[in-house]
Amino acid sequence: MGSVAVAHGADETRPGSGSERFRVAVIGAGPAGCAAAIRCAAAGADTLLVERAALGREKPCGGCLNAEALARLDALGVSLPRSARLDALELRVRGRSARLPLDGSRALPRSALDGAMARRAREAGATVYDRTAARLVDAALGRVELRSEAGGAIVVAERVILAGGLAGVGRDGAPAALRAAPARGSRFGASATLAPVGPEWAGAIWMGVGAGGYAGLARYPDGALHVGAALDPGAARAAGGPGPLCARILADSGISPPSDLCAARFRGTPLLTRRATRPAAAGILATGDRAAYGEPFTGEGIAWALRTGAAAAERALRGKPEGDARAWPRRHRGAVGLAQARCRTIALVLRRPRLAAAATRLLRASPGLAARLGPVFHGRLRPKGTGIGRSRR
Repeated sequence: MGSVAVAHGADETRPGSGSERFRVAVIGAGPAGCAAAIRCAAAGADTLLVERAALGREKPCGGCLNAEALARLDALGVSLPRSARLDALELRVRGRSARLPLDGSRALPRSALDGAMARRAREAGATVYDRTAARLVDAALGRVELRSEAGGAIVVAERVILAGGLAGVGRDGAPAALRAAPARGSRFGASATLAPVGPEWAGAIWMGVGAGGYAGLARYPDGALHVGAALDPGAARAAGGPGPLCARILADSGISPPSDLCAARFRGTPLLTRRATRPAAAGILATGDRAAYGEPFTGEGIAWALRTGAAAAERALRGKPEGDARAWPRRHRGAVGLAQARCRTIALVLRRPRLAAAATRLLRASPGLAARLGPVFHGRLRPKGTGIGRSRR
């Protein structure tokens, strides 16, 4: 077939008559996919980055970047727009409160993050197609079908990196063993952006925990208040939707819910907690949320995506395809296994309001303990040998 024709916005690469063969094809232009594409393209590999939706659109997300995520973005050369500083997590459970430090965390819209990362991938030399569906049609040969409103084509890649997030499961044509299934009792993610609020909301994430889930509020640089939540599907249905459930959780925890919360337009995710049975096959690597995901709290999800996206790029550039099925699962677990286990432990506590209230009371009575737990939330615990923390300048 001829080269693919894709309708693009003014800020996206418009494919022409270039090569249909790539060393690396990345399906999904979220943080994991963009990180992989940036690393591969910067190393000189002919790289394709494909996104089903329009680049820079808003997505369900908590809107927070922790210290590790910011350091990794800096190392990738990503220039972020203005963001709001977050110094603390204000945790509220049944009227009890505790304050945990979030040194170095920031808040900004997910659309701004994804747009900045896609631009950096293009600057690094990647071919970027948006509004284009990508599907593996021959995993053994690395054949990927691309389709958009303007037409379609088949491209061939030596390595394919699956980074389509939770929504990519079942869409990218991957073998069944590479499809991450949700765990029993998984919650779904929901987010919305509310009307601007005053400075009393600035500088912190306000998180309420209650029956049916937890909800966090953070103020963006323009004053808009963003809400991100992890909710039980049954509780959301019974409450009349994510907005009313979030309002109830916040009120029960001791946080006055914003007046426009119940009527807000929420974006939702598939069920969150999941892990692929086998996140790799020869020449195919699943990364980011597409490989495994848990319940993040204050920006860990973006850090996990950046970490595993960079690791997938290293594997694609240096490892042999025939060794992927064995080597990549170990590498992926080493990159995020411990961090996700920590978040699963926290989630187990937060699912039990009495236990969560007792933990909150302990943290309030022990400021030193709260300070030591800070790294769990703001990403100061990083694996050795990543180079994270070194400035690119």
